[in-house]
Amino acid sequence: TDYEAGKNVFDELWDTAISVVDGDTIDTFKDRVIKHIWFEKLYAPYKMFVRVLHEYFNIPTDENILTPADITEGTYSNLKYQTDAVQLALNSIKNHEGVIISDVVGLGKSVIASTVARNLRLRTIIVCPPHLKQQWEEYKDQFGFTASVFSSGKIEEALKHYQMIAKPDEKFLIIVDEAHKYKNEYILDYSILHNLCMGNKVMLLTATPFNNRPEDIYSMLKLFQIPSKSTLKTVENL
Repeated sequence: TDYEAGKNVFDELWDTAISVVDGDTIDTFKDRVIKHIWFEKLYAPYKMFVRVLHEYFNIPTDENILTPADITEGTYSNLKYQTDAVQLALNSIKNHEGVIISDVVGLGKSVIASTVARNLRLRTIIVCPPHLKQQWEEYKDQFGFTASVFSSGKIEEALKHYQMIAKPDEKFLIIVDEAHKYKNEYILDYSILHNLCMGNKVMLLTATPFNNRPEDIYSMLKLFQIPSKSTLKTVENL
């Protein structure tokens, strides 16, 4: 029978097996093997603390990344906090499909976003308040990236434009300026914006990502993260 054939194979393997460890060699095995693998190992609190700091504050570096000064031939300077932000944003987009840039007013979020857009070299759709539309038209020309700019009242037009020009499997970069306007996921504009962002790289710019509730940030994160399949690190998957 199949059972007897399987049992014979098992017995033969058992009888010819080579013992890796037994009562006489367990101490040597622990010293040479167990001590050097992660299995059931509890790390010292200090090492865990250092790992958390590394995960949250390490700034990845890539010498091939173009800086604002490189791109604009000196029209814009390389400010350390901006070049660090560019590195972090590119890393976040690579690992998580999106990023929230939340520097306070006046620190150049648009410059950071434009530099990121140039480095990604993706066709881009920008959604911004009406009074910033002309500014973004100038940024895309200064930083040399291909983009269509839509005011925040014309998100539906932006979605139709994307659906009309996007090639199969092509990823776009979606930049949303003043992204805090889309914290409420139950309004129509959010739904349209979500459809625009779905499957694309997303960059959200806001000086006020959190006003009243944690749900404010959660709604924005869902523009580039699927809650049930999130790639964001937590204390559970460091």
